[in-house]
Amino acid sequence: MAESICPNCGSSSLVTEHVEQECEHGSARYLAKFPVRVCRGCSLQFLDAECEERKHESLCRSQALLTPAEIRQI
Repeated sequence: MAESICPNCGSSSLVTEHVEQECEHGSARYLAKFPVRVCRGCSLQFLDAECEERKHESLCRSQALLTPAEIRQI
């Protein structure tokens, strides 16, 4: 994890947790599991750039789609 700070309180005391979120794509509903950053100072949960990328990959895999990295390799 790159050095991150909490956008709410400025603390650098962050941990990574994995969450499951129900998502929709068209008429399909599914669960996607991905990391979020959690601030130990104020308990804010947020997605940084790395978490956003992992979330996107998880969403692609749950729908049997290629991830951006897989597309670039074609």
